[in-house]
Amino acid sequence: GQTTIPEEVAPSSWETALRLTTIGLVTVLALAGTLGLLGVRSAEASATSNGFQLTVDYAAITRPGLATPFSIAVRSTSGAPLPATVTIKVSSDYLAIFDDNGMEPLPTESYNTETWTRWTFAVPEGEDALTMDLDARLEPAVQWERSGQAGLEVDGEEVVSVGFTTRVAP
Repeated sequence: GQTTIPEEVAPSSWETALRLTTIGLVTVLALAGTLGLLGVRSAEASATSNGFQLTVDYAAITRPGLATPFSIAVRSTSGAPLPATVTIKVSSDYLAIFDDNGMEPLPTESYNTETWTRWTFAVPEGEDALTMDLDARLEPAVQWERSGQAGLEVDGEEVVSVGFTTRVAP
């Protein structure tokens, strides 16, 4: 008699290749995730000029929605105390990639333009270093990469600056 069950059709060679490629890709991604290769990778950019060192710890590679490191350290290279106030500036478009939860220490003043975000910090007498930490995660919609610039201003003049780039993995 007749049957309503269709005959099994053998997959074509391109269908087989597509299935094997898909399985291989999923396996590679799962293995990379298991080994921690898809997480955040930190880096450091540093510059020294005019008696000051500026060091930025940032995510070289991150993914949307993940806690992402960003801190800036300022140090006197001579061991002399820092001025009573210092201003750290960061590219505003770079900072826009973050959903920030807070900063430590808090600046005494802050000012934001399209180009720069400036934070002014009061430095306790005798201190030769300051570290600012931003508690943030990467915005979920950020893609590709974003380059930024950070600088240190003393008495309204930039004394040292450094650039950095964060790449965003899918």
